[in-house]
Amino acid sequence: MKVFKIAPQERLDDVICDVCNGSTRVSSDDADTCEYAELKADWGFWSKKDREHHEVHLCERCYDKVKEFIESVGGKVRIENYL
Repeated sequence: MKVFKIAPQERLDDVICDVCNGSTRVSSDDADTCEYAELKADWGFWSKKDREHHEVHLCERCYDKVKEFIESVGGKVRIENYL
């Protein structure tokens, strides 16, 4: 769940994990930031979920649990490192 703060200019204030309801905000020296994963699905005509959009926000701890589950059933999560 994304939480926005009313200010002169709209900016992302927090992202709440949809699993544990914890904040994903982390403070740095220069600004508050949010570290979170976002899972999205847009279902099409041939799906039983036709025209539905699903979205989940996860904190790092809950993301690690989801990633572990995916790998436990034989799936793979692609990871790319920033330069």
